[in-house]
Amino acid sequence: MKRGIVETTVNIDVQDICYLKESTCTFQSQPYKVIVEVMKQHELIKIGHQLVRLVSTRVGYGKRYWFECPSCYERTKKLYIAASRPVWKCRKCHNLTYVKSNLSGNEFRYVDYQIQVLQKELQVTKENSYPLLGFNVMIERVPIFKPRYMRQTKFDDKKLILELMICRRVELWMRSIRF
Repeated sequence: MKRGIVETTVNIDVQDICYLKESTCTFQSQPYKVIVEVMKQHELIKIGHQLVRLVSTRVGYGKRYWFECPSCYERTKKLYIAASRPVWKCRKCHNLTYVKSNLSGNEFRYVDYQIQVLQKELQVTKENSYPLLGFNVMIERVPIFKPRYMRQTKFDDKKLILELMICRRVELWMRSIRF
């Protein structure tokens, strides 16, 4: 059975829930509108129609809150709902994996993934970038301007890493072609 991917599922983070002032709030995710009702006196929350227990641990600065997975009763920071199983559970119970962990062993796909992550961090679009090697494809675009709240030194470092990753991708592609 193929494992689902965390990045494509709807999730809810305990940090979004535990410090709420109101007892009811609504979270809007792509396919779902989640209504959360907090019952602090019983340390329970109601996510949609499902009851989930909140657990706390003592730390140096106060308390840290966790969800207790309704399926395996383990502490978890996030609960996920998969389209195939519309029940809130932890990542392990839904058998979810991360995109990055599926890329091991294939260096070309891994470099592509890293390029896309850097481009997202640097907010690369067709309007604010230029093609590094002259091909007009999105995967090789480098930003012209830094994002608004990023320091110049961090931008320069990330831009250099992006340029090196694009060159590494071309090098891997050239190795794969046999003349």
